[in-house]
Amino acid sequence: MIMALLVALNAAGVAAGPLTLAADGKSDYAIIIPSRPAPAEARAARELQTSLYTVTGVSLPIRSDHPPNPSKAILLGNPQNNVAIRSLRIPFDAKALGDEGYVMRTVFDTLVLGGMTPRATMYAAYGFLEDVVGCRWYGAEATVMPKRRTLTVTPMSSIVTPAFEYREPFYTEAWDKDWAARNRCNGTFMQLDEETGGKIGYHPFVHTFWAILPPDQYFAQHPEYYSELDGVRKVEGGQLCLTNPEVLRLTVECVRRWIREHPEARIFSVSQNDWYGCCQCAECKKVIEEEGAQSGLVLRFVNAVAEQVCKDHPEKLIDTLAYQWTEQPPAKVRPHTNVRVRMAPIGNCFGHPIDGCERNKKPFENLLAWAKITDNLYIWHYNTNFAHYLAPFPDFDELQGSTRAYKKLGVKGIFYEGAYPRGGGSEFAELRSWVLAKLLWDPSRDVWKLVDEFVNGYYGKAARPIRDYLRLLHDVVKKENIHFGIYDHPKNLGYLRKDLVDKAEALFAEAERLAAGRPELERVQKARLAIDYTRLAQAETPEERAKYADVVAEKIRRFGIHEVREGQPVEHFLQSIGK
Repeated sequence: MIMALLVALNAAGVAAGPLTLAADGKSDYAIIIPSRPAPAEARAARELQTSLYTVTGVSLPIRSDHPPNPSKAILLGNPQNNVAIRSLRIPFDAKALGDEGYVMRTVFDTLVLGGMTPRATMYAAYGFLEDVVGCRWYGAEATVMPKRRTLTVTPMSSIVTPAFEYREPFYTEAWDKDWAARNRCNGTFMQLDEETGGKIGYHPFVHTFWAILPPDQYFAQHPEYYSELDGVRKVEGGQLCLTNPEVLRLTVECVRRWIREHPEARIFSVSQNDWYGCCQCAECKKVIEEEGAQSGLVLRFVNAVAEQVCKDHPEKLIDTLAYQWTEQPPAKVRPHTNVRVRMAPIGNCFGHPIDGCERNKKPFENLLAWAKITDNLYIWHYNTNFAHYLAPFPDFDELQGSTRAYKKLGVKGIFYEGAYPRGGGSEFAELRSWVLAKLLWDPSRDVWKLVDEFVNGYYGKAARPIRDYLRLLHDVVKKENIHFGIYDHPKNLGYLRKDLVDKAEALFAEAERLAAGRPELERVQKARLAIDYTRLAQAETPEERAKYADVVAEKIRRFGIHEVREGQPVEHFLQSIGK
C-alpha cells in the first residue's frame, strides 16, 4: 500500500531541484493553511513560522488557501481542506495514512506537509522540522535549533507513519503539552488538547472494578457481586464476580455513563483490581476450567460489555489487563474487535529484552499466545525502579530489544511506565522520555545513537563522561548477564558493585568539571544524584551515610523531587535519613 501511494505521488510531479526556503535573511515563501484551520493546523503553521525564524532569521508569512496560489509555498493540510493542495492534484490515501501518518512532498517549487487529521498535519510540520531541518526538543526547557543562513530542501516524496497507534512514555517530564506534541506522543496523561491535535484518552485508566461497583455502595446489600474466597464473599483482597448477570448489567450501565461524561475519551477500562483474589464461586470456577486460565473469565465478561457498548458507540474501545493472575491467555475465548488487551509483564527481568532472557521465557510465551489470538494487543511495560526512583536502571538495550519484539508481534500500543510523581526528577527522566518517544515512533532506530544524540545536545561539553557512565553500567549488564527487576535494592544489584560506583563517581566529577560555569552544570548535578543516592543506600559507616544524606537531601529539595519511592511522600524518606 505504501509503495503504491509513493508511485501515485511521484506521478503528480516532484521538484526538479532543491527548494530554497530562505537565503541571506530573505525568502519568497509563505505558509499556506486552510481558510478555516483546525486549532492543531493553526498551531502547526505558527510552530513552522517560529522555528524557521529561529533557524534562518526569516519570518515566513502565514496565509489562507484563498486564492489557491501554491507557488513557492509550504502547504499544510490535505486535498479536502486546503484548496492549494487540491489544485496540485496530489492524492492522499486515507487508509494508508490513518489518523497520524503524514506526507512530506515537494512538488515543483512547493513543499506539501499534511495528513488526513489535524494531528497528522501538525506531526508533518514537526517531522519536517526535526528530520529535515534538524530541530530538537530534548526537554520542556531544552530546545536545540540549528542556525542556517540558507535553508534548502532536497526533492522528497515521503510517507511517514508511526509504528504504534498509542505511544506513552509515562514520566512526569513527558507530560508537558508542547514537548509531547513536538515529539509526536499521544498518551492519555499528556497535557494534550485540541490545539495539539488531541490524544488517545482513557477513562478511567486502569484497575477499575471498584470504580464500576464501589463496595461501600453495593456490598452490604449485594455481597454476591464480589469474589467468593474460601467460601465467603469478600471485598478485601477480592475482585468482582464476573458470572453474575447483574454485575454485567451494572458494568454496561457504568461504561455508558462514562462515555456520556467523557466523550473525549476513546478507551474505557474494565480491568481487575491491582491484587489477586479471583472469584472462586462455582460458576466462575466452571468458566476458568473451560478456558484453562483465569484470564478467560475476565475476557468473557469484558467481551460481553464490549458487545453491548459497541451497539451504541462503535468507535469506543474497552480495555482490560493481562496482568498477574490474568497474564496467561485463555484457551477458547477471543477478544472482541472493540477490546484492547493490555499485557503487563511485571515479573520480567529488565536487564534483557522480553525475547532474550531465560527469566522472561514464560512472559514471552504468554506474549506470543496473546499475539496469536488478537490484533489489538497493547503493552504496559515497566522501566524504572519503583522502590528507588533515583537509582540507576540500565535498561536501554532491553528497551531496544523489547520494543522491536513488540512491533514484530503486531502490538498496537505501548505504555512505558516510568516515574510519575509530582515534580519528576527520577533517574535520567528527560533522557528516557525522549529516547522512548523516538523508539515508539520508529523502533528500528538504534537506541545508542539516540542516547548519544540526546547526551550531546543536553549536556554539552560534559557529554563524553556522561555517555561513558551510561555505557559503563550497560556494558557490565551485558557482559555479566545481570538480571534485575523493578523493586531491587541498590545493595543487591551487580551493576552497582563498589568498583563500578567508584568509576561512575569519577566520571561525574569529570562531567561537573567540564560543565563548570555553564548552564549544563545543574543538569549534570541532577544526573549525578543517581550515584549519590546509590552511595547513600550502600553506606557502611555513619560518616559515609551522613555525607551522602546531606548531598541527597539538598538535591531532592533543590530539584523539587516529591517521591523517591512510588506512592511514598519524600518527607518519609528524608525523615528516614535524618533530614
